[in-house]
Amino acid sequence: MKHLRTYLQCVSIAWLTLALPTLKANANIQNGVPPGFVYTEGATFMLDGREFYFFTYGSGIGDPETEFMDKERIDAHMRRLYRNGVRVVRLWGFSHEEWHGFEIEKGVYNEPQFMLFDYVVKSAEANGLKLIVTLENYWNDYGGIKDRLKWEGIEVAGAGTHDQGQFFTNRPAIEGYKDYVQYFITRVNHYDSVEYRNDHTILAWELMNEPRYQGFADDVSSSVLRAWVDEMGQFIKEIDPHHLLGTGLEGQGTKYGFGADAGNDFIKTHQSPYIDFTSAHSLYMSRAVEYREVVLFAKKSTDIGDGPVEGSLNRRQPLFVIEHIPVGLCVDFILQLRG
Repeated sequence: MKHLRTYLQCVSIAWLTLALPTLKANANIQNGVPPGFVYTEGATFMLDGREFYFFTYGSGIGDPETEFMDKERIDAHMRRLYRNGVRVVRLWGFSHEEWHGFEIEKGVYNEPQFMLFDYVVKSAEANGLKLIVTLENYWNDYGGIKDRLKWEGIEVAGAGTHDQGQFFTNRPAIEGYKDYVQYFITRVNHYDSVEYRNDHTILAWELMNEPRYQGFADDVSSSVLRAWVDEMGQFIKEIDPHHLLGTGLEGQGTKYGFGADAGNDFIKTHQSPYIDFTSAHSLYMSRAVEYREVVLFAKKSTDIGDGPVEGSLNRRQPLFVIEHIPVGLCVDFILQLRG
């Protein structure tokens, strides 16, 4: 069904994932983190003083209050996810389309869509789920940054041409993104009058789905994307200091053994002091040997910081691996990482 496809998207499986909400008690909750908010300690997600492991999902389901949304279907889907061991849903917090779009023109926010998202948040809370919300898309689906450039009078083909990367150096487009992010994060849920930034149902924000700065003579250094991540990270953390923040990065790179150099180096981008966890998308890994490669990559990238490793993250962070890992391989992947 097309309903809710705007933001329930992308099959996602994290390495910090088994269907176990808590495993080991910790003596103290991280200073300054309110109860119910997920935070990190080293390479581990934490919730209320305990390690937090989760199986995460995203999909497409079914329709202000009675005409725009199908509450029963939303609730049934959330209950089904919980029964199947899912504890976290990664979902889209963006769309520029007229049909169920959040921002259909620059600065024009669609209240019925936000009301629908309000209900999704409340349904997730009622059914024991947390949400990772991605705030924009690099790709053309649902408009993405291609539309943000169009709103500034710049027509690009986007998608695989990668000319949409101009967004990361276009100041009016960036400011439009920041306006939208601020509106989204400070949104007051009309069901309970709680701002999203104060709602612990939300586990984390992601800056963008699969950001790149590819083909602009910056494929290896990744300086442009890192500067954008730093600026957006600082901006969001000043508005919302409690929620975790991720990049939405794919984690590819020739030096990691899969994917290509695309102006989004895993280590350099995640070294931003405003980013709390790392991410990698596994859709490039079509053969079993490549899954073994990403296991080694994950171990290296999340464990560095304990010694003088060249190009290290400087601190340990959890790794969130998403998109299309078969469950059998994923479980093996988790066990190897924890071993």
